[in-house]
Amino acid sequence: MPSGRVAMSAVGIEQALVEARALRGLAAGINLHSTGSAWRSPARDRCDARLDDLERQAQVIARKLELWAENEGAASLRAEHL
Repeated sequence: MPSGRVAMSAVGIEQALVEARALRGLAAGINLHSTGSAWRSPARDRCDARLDDLERQAQVIARKLELWAENEGAASLRAEHL
């Protein structure tokens, strides 16, 4: 693998990890915007369900980015040792 490809992979890996951290921060912050417990209604229940779904999606995407970065990093290391 050409060294330019390895350098590009390193930049891509770092960017993926930065984005994963940002998504994890977003997921953690979603609860700050919940509707609270002052009122109960079907609308609140739908809102809470949507917030839970958004939090879960952010965590899933963050994990996929982390896994991609791990796999890409391992591939880059193998390529460097060829």
